[in-house]
Amino acid sequence: MRAALIIPGAAMALAACAGFASSSYYDRVALYTPSLVSYASKSGEMPVEIAGNPFAAATDAEIIAGALQLPAHFSPARLTTRPGPGTASNVRLVMAFNATAPGAAESALCNNLRTLPVRTGGAETRVSMALCASDRPAAWLVAEGPVGDGPRDPRFQRLMASALQTLLPLATGDSRDRDPPCAPC
Repeated sequence: MRAALIIPGAAMALAACAGFASSSYYDRVALYTPSLVSYASKSGEMPVEIAGNPFAAATDAEIIAGALQLPAHFSPARLTTRPGPGTASNVRLVMAFNATAPGAAESALCNNLRTLPVRTGGAETRVSMALCASDRPAAWLVAEGPVGDGPRDPRFQRLMASALQTLLPLATGDSRDRDPPCAPC
């Protein structure tokens, strides 16, 4: 069963203050639990795959990933496109910046990230983001907002912190929040 919601007006106003410049869409499937994120980041690293560039200047994906943080309700972990051998590889964050094709959401992010056409960023960016468990999305969202001049720019930091907070909530509202980590996912 899918739980989909479009962020309504009041929440969108708060999101705009936090960094979102226009509408976002968020979807969480039954697979998502906070323990899935904890499992993926238990080594101290969280695997990330990135397609596209949110900035006008060329920026390495590892630099973008390194500028991001998991929401504070998770243990600290370094987000990286180059995880070490002890890091889970079957659960990862996937981001496509400025994808130009429809389908830059859900399973396309988890299955076909490298084939999605993307354009170079500018003052604003659109990020399609998913938490993938193998080839399935556990949660995904699309957000748009200002990014500034680089990964450490406060506008980019606010946009991505808001997006990650929405994508990876502490609670899902059901008993799955208390399940042990999903080792065989």
